[in-house]
Amino acid sequence: MTSRPRPARIRKQPGERRAEIVRTAARIALEEALERVTLRRVADELGVRPGLVGHYFPAAGDLVSEAFTHAATGERAALLPEGERALPPSSGWPASSCGSPTASTATSAGCGSTPAT
Repeated sequence: MTSRPRPARIRKQPGERRAEIVRTAARIALEEALERVTLRRVADELGVRPGLVGHYFPAAGDLVSEAFTHAATGERAALLPEGERALPPSSGWPASSCGSPTASTATSAGCGSTPAT
């Protein structure tokens, strides 16, 4: 049985290594799918052992969550005009007129069925 030669070990600062892991996971998510982000897959892409990725993200769900946030933030920044990139994300969707007490407002917004006559 022959073993593969191991590449030289590169020691990185914890913040740098964590950011590298998140960037790699986000790239996999954007290029392939969020479901393809696994500790092993990220480790393979980086040329490290899965245990190293697991050190920073003990649960795969934590890695997927952070990768999604990183990818979504990057996509948001790419879509916004430069002056608005620093603004925080919206706290939610605007209030809908679907809950409005007047049926005419709700139906004109396309939220419900047409009122009975």
